[in-house]
Amino acid sequence: APAHGSLELGGAALADGDRFTLADVWAGLVSYTHDGNGPSVDGFGFEAGDGASADPRGRLAIEVRRAPAAGD
Repeated sequence: APAHGSLELGGAALADGDRFTLADVWAGLVSYTHDGNGPSVDGFGFEAGDGASADPRGRLAIEVRRAPAAGD
């Protein structure tokens, strides 16, 4: 889970273990919101699967960089 923000699906915060689909990503429903505290760099990891197997098919780490706010 991100340390300095939240990963959201359709505006609702996702918790560890929650799922979203590639269709959700394509529809623009998955987003990250920085909480305004801490460093401008945050991240999260996720596992990708094919939906048929219980075992993940891959793992990926995502790094998020917050754009500087006015006055930063």
